Parts: sequence; C-alpha cells; structure tokens
Amino acid sequence: RAWLARQGHDPEDLCAVRIDSDDLAPQLRASDVVVVDRGQRRPRDGGVFAVAGEDGVLWRRFRQRDGAWWMEYACATVPDQGARLVAWVPEQPLLGLVIHRQSVII
Repeated sequence: RAWLARQGHDPEDLCAVRIDSDDLAPQLRASDVVVVDRGQRRPRDGGVFAVAGEDGVLWRRFRQRDGAWWMEYACATVPDQGARLVAWVPEQPLLGLVIHRQSVII
C-alpha cells in the first residue's frame, strides 16, 4: 500500500480487468490482465485508458494534437494499416488509467 501511495494511487480505486479485444495490439492483447486506476479519469498524453463504449469497454491510448484529444487504437480487421485516431468527446466517459499490464503470452 505504501508503494501505491508513493506512486499516487489509492488502492480503493484499483481494479484488475482481463482484456477481451486486440484494440491496442500489440501493446495490449486479448487475455492480458491490466490494473486500472479508476481515480485517474483525466486524459493524459500517451496514457492508456479504459473508455466506456456502447458495447462495453474500449481500450485506447490518448494523444493530444493541436489542443484536441484523440484516441488511438489498432484496426483488428486490417492489422497492417497501423494505428487509427478518432476524436474524443468529453461525453464519452473515461473509466480509468491503465497502470500495469500482465501478459499471458510468453
């Protein structure tokens, strides 16, 4: 708990979640387990966030460009296309910042 506090995390705000998509492959893959800090809900450049989507949780890396926030994700159907960016609107709630990842892939 002391280490978490030094890092600025309240243990009461942390939860572990199993990733169920390849939205941010190869950084996050389906079956990875992440720790999400639900107390960190403000966009941060380069931060990976759990975002509320219509069909469940989306995993997005945030980028700030020209004063606007963008969400970066991988196109699972066309993996060679690289990352895509879509504008973030504040009405789309951030559920928390990913602070740790544990991969089951060796």
